[in-house]
Amino acid sequence: MAVFFLAASPSSRIRIPQSRYRRLEIICAELNTDYRLPRGTQDHIYKEVAEKLRAEGIEISKGQFDLDREILQAAYRWLNAGSSEEQEKVYKASKRAKAVLDCLIKDVLLRWGDFKLGGIASGPVPTAAQKPPCIRLEDLEAGKELAQIISELIFRLEAVLGENERLKTELQDHQQCGKRAADDQAYIKLVEEEIERLEARIRGALEGIRRAHSDTLEDIAQQHPELPQLTLIAQEMKSGVGRREREAKRLLSLLPVSFTWQNEKVYEGRFLDLLADLTLPEQEQIVKQVEMLIREGSLYASLHTRKTEMKLPHTPVRAFTSRGSDDLRFTWSKEGNTITIYWLFRKGDSRVRYSEH
Repeated sequence: MAVFFLAASPSSRIRIPQSRYRRLEIICAELNTDYRLPRGTQDHIYKEVAEKLRAEGIEISKGQFDLDREILQAAYRWLNAGSSEEQEKVYKASKRAKAVLDCLIKDVLLRWGDFKLGGIASGPVPTAAQKPPCIRLEDLEAGKELAQIISELIFRLEAVLGENERLKTELQDHQQCGKRAADDQAYIKLVEEEIERLEARIRGALEGIRRAHSDTLEDIAQQHPELPQLTLIAQEMKSGVGRREREAKRLLSLLPVSFTWQNEKVYEGRFLDLLADLTLPEQEQIVKQVEMLIREGSLYASLHTRKTEMKLPHTPVRAFTSRGSDDLRFTWSKEGNTITIYWLFRKGDSRVRYSEH
């Protein structure tokens, strides 16, 4: 429990309004020895203090509670400042505590050691049955100065211990956040690698299906020589030139080949594959938006170009996203004289935490 040091200041009793003086006294009884509230207890303690004061006919708002607590903390820092220069800084920075500090200055209570702490009530006084009478060190003439030094050291050590505990808690919180972030990054990497493996397996399976279909179609063509078109289709499929390859070539013929920005263009194969899988209206919309990017630049309003806020699949860091349609976005970057378009995704893709705000 904090010591209500204003009880040793006669000027405080005279100059500070009685209701505020009582508020300060009640609040001080709830503070730690470093004149701070225990972590996470502010709202609870405010309610308790308000109830105690209301019983005495004194009202206190949340703002008044916070202000009075800050005044006590500022006065404690001022009394424990290491030098006159530090005291001056605290005095200038603590305008709200000026009235209290002026009272302490008037009473020549300039340092924590100026208080006879043993004479200040800091809580319920133990009865004789609870605590046997003893001779206090400060009651002895030769021990007064030593008692003040010891008391000051105790309070300073308690303040240091309290601050160390606060820093330790903050450090643990930061370490925990850092560990969670590292775990998230590791998980994202594992998911991306698994996606790559699955896509490779799917591409292999599709290739096997194409080969099986071409072999079957070739058998059918041999049985029906009157349909030479079947033989041509089977040979085309067998050579590996399928719908996707034809579609990619068609799309490349539609996509712009020269940039207003005098840059080279690169369309990643994955972008072309995903574009080939879209419906024809969606393909036309994407081509239109890419042309808009090239002709008008990335700041054109309908593109909604944004810097990537997180690592996106198949896209390097420090890339951009632009609007391809109402629910389609494409990623791209500009390195030197080369603009590369990497990937297509739909809004709501679980791999992308995407926001346009």
